Order: sequence, then structure tokens, then C-alpha cells
Amino acid sequence: MAPQRALLRAGAKIVGWQETAAFILEEDRQQVLDRASALAQHYSAYMQVSLGVFTRTQAMPYFLNQSLLIDNSGKIVWKYDKTYPVFPTESYVTPYGPGRLPFVDAHYGRMATAICNDFHFPALVRQAGRHNVDIMMAPYNDLHPFEEQDAVVAIMRAIENGYSMVKATGIGPSMITDYQGRVLGRQNYGDGGGVMVATVPTQGAVTIYSRIGDSFAYLCAAGLILLAARACVQKQSSPMRRGVSPNA
Repeated sequence: MAPQRALLRAGAKIVGWQETAAFILEEDRQQVLDRASALAQHYSAYMQVSLGVFTRTQAMPYFLNQSLLIDNSGKIVWKYDKTYPVFPTESYVTPYGPGRLPFVDAHYGRMATAICNDFHFPALVRQAGRHNVDIMMAPYNDLHPFEEQDAVVAIMRAIENGYSMVKATGIGPSMITDYQGRVLGRQNYGDGGGVMVATVPTQGAVTIYSRIGDSFAYLCAAGLILLAARACVQKQSSPMRRGVSPNA
């Protein structure tokens, strides 16, 4: 936890880990969380911890992909299991989460989390918009060569739902953005630049999309179908179609 400790010493108040930053056995889970909790409490900061937990079950699935948030008192205030493990590889060993994003009112605004592939499902992430989330913790582990596409999708979700985003990423670009999608900090995995630091806006924005979703697009599609059907009916019932001269 040396990088996290360095950030906290420098005054960071929100720290995010990349997806499955710590691969651990189930029996070691509490020890890792105790160490992280002690750091968060000592430095009065919020720490989002990403764990890959190998359980002792004898059957599939046996691997948990989790995001936990520790508040500035050292208390664990959420535990979230990835809703949509990547098919087919990850979904074979990882159980699907319940599909409910966690929310907490922190000192720096309302916070939530989802994990990597979850951001490809707008209906899931729209929960954050409907609950007026200010900061989204977005742990990622990108798959080459789709790193930039994942980054664009993550930014789109931030704009749609009006939250700022802390995207800590392995094998891809880590980013911090505001609720308008402006990149405030970016660092590619493997560049050797150490930790990334940026100031995150602590207040999001209410968006129309977070309230109505894709309803407008569905209405447009329905309108197009109705117009096409009307045109076909009019074509079938026209005088020339019936073999009658319009001048008769």
C-alpha cells in the first residue's frame, strides 16, 4: 500500500484502486481491509479498495470481483460485487452481482461505484444519475486493444449522468474527469509515472438523460416505424396502385 500511503501523506482525501488491485485469498481479506482502514482513519481520507478474492468453494464460480469504500473514520461503508463480469472468461469464474449500485453521502459529495464492464450497461449506471451522485469511483482493468474505447464509454456515462469520475485503471488510461467529460488528469498504465493526482469537483449536475434514459430515442424509432407504415398504406391505396387513371 506504499503508493496509497504516499498519496495520503501528500494530502489526498479520496484514493481509488484499479480493478482487482489486490488478489487475495478469502482468509486474508480481513487483514487487508484492516490495514486499509487504519490508513484511511489515520489520514482522515476516503479509500476505494478493489479486491479479487479467491474463495474456498469447490465449485464454480469461485472468484469475487469487489469494490469497497472505507470512509475517513476507517469504517467500510459499501461492498459492491461487479454486476456484469466479462463474458465468457470472467463470467465463468465470477458470480454476477445484484445489480444495485451503492451510494454514500461523504464529506465531498455523494459517491457511488461500478466496475469496468458495468459501464457498458447504461441502465445500470443510470442509477447514479437518478440518485444525484457527485463522484463515481470507477475501477477498471482494460483489455488490449480496447483501452481507448473503454475510456470513451466511461466518459459518456459521466456526461449522461452528471457525475465526476475517478477512473483508476490497470492496462489502460487512468483518468479523472468532471461531469462535463473534461479530463482533469490522465495517466497510462505502465508509463512509470507513479500515482496520478487531480482535483475532483465535489458537486455533480442533474441531467435529462438520467431521468428519461433512452425514452426519446425509442419514441423516435416508434415514430419512424409509424411513418413508414403510413407511407406503405398510402402507396397501397393510391389510385394508380388500383389501376384507375387519376383523370378518369
